[in-house]
Amino acid sequence: MTARQSNLLGALVLAVGDRLRDVTTAEARRGGQTPAALAVLAQQEGLGIEGLRQQLNLSQPATVRLVNALVAANLAVRREGADHRSVEVRLTRAGRARADAVLSGRRAVLDEVLRPLRAADRAALEALLDQVLGALTTDRIEAEVICRLCDLGACELSRCPVECALGDV
Repeated sequence: MTARQSNLLGALVLAVGDRLRDVTTAEARRGGQTPAALAVLAQQEGLGIEGLRQQLNLSQPATVRLVNALVAANLAVRREGADHRSVEVRLTRAGRARADAVLSGRRAVLDEVLRPLRAADRAALEALLDQVLGALTTDRIEAEVICRLCDLGACELSRCPVECALGDV
């Protein structure tokens, strides 16, 4: 890779990251890991605190504080888990609406970023993104972290480069 290619990629990553952070924070009405938590909880019904912690790459106390904040804002509720010792976190109707807004805002930003590309260029980019994302995936936990803000319905599991890199599909 040339210095210019690295520089361009770095600028693109920051520009897209800033736009994604701005829109997901606005839609979640909270920053930090709240947008990702909403997206994860909306798409993985009955996830426990430990599962959420892993996907957000947070400490256990930080995850508990985040869940406390979601519950206090009436965006989530805690429920007894299947084994009666664990706790499941489920979104309320308001939490689900916010999560949907987060994912819709994310999609709008990404669609806008790719709008200047022709269809053939988008197809070529998709193939390149498959390669790069697959190479970034080191294990299951890393896979969950990479996809924490993904729209899981938009990417068929059998074609997800992150999942394919794990060899599970």
